[in-house]
Amino acid sequence: MMQVSKRIPFDDPMWLNGIRAMYVLSNVIIVGLYLYVSSAIKKKNGASPAPPLLYGERPTDRPTDPGRGKDHTTFKYLEPAPPMSGEEPKPVTTTVSEYDNSQLKAAFKGVLMGVGMMGVMHLYFHYTNPLLIQSESCSLPRGGERTGRGEETRS
Repeated sequence: MMQVSKRIPFDDPMWLNGIRAMYVLSNVIIVGLYLYVSSAIKKKNGASPAPPLLYGERPTDRPTDPGRGKDHTTFKYLEPAPPMSGEEPKPVTTTVSEYDNSQLKAAFKGVLMGVGMMGVMHLYFHYTNPLLIQSESCSLPRGGERTGRGEETRS
């Protein structure tokens, strides 16, 4: 991809705006996927809002079951220690939905950090090549990467 980015005329405003649009579109797709996965997690765990009340119905007329639809399956994993801290990994017991939500939140923060760093590099330092490289790279797991649950992901 570096060789391709060297051949693109970034001085031409049409090319530059096209690459900017491609970068924005790729990040919008990534955020859209994260929001879709988040809604799927909430839907699976029954975190959707309650249906609206009918005319004349009081909230006390409905049976309450706060645990209805929630997945309380727990599992244990080792949370890695911060790099170069010398600490041991900590064992963590959590539910599947809490783990999924925490991983999704970390991935979303990574996307926001990347967009922020790219904004500084492009708007302040006027670097244009990383726009093309970052627009094709994605923050989704690649084949062979390890997830926190001990299984290997496949693409």
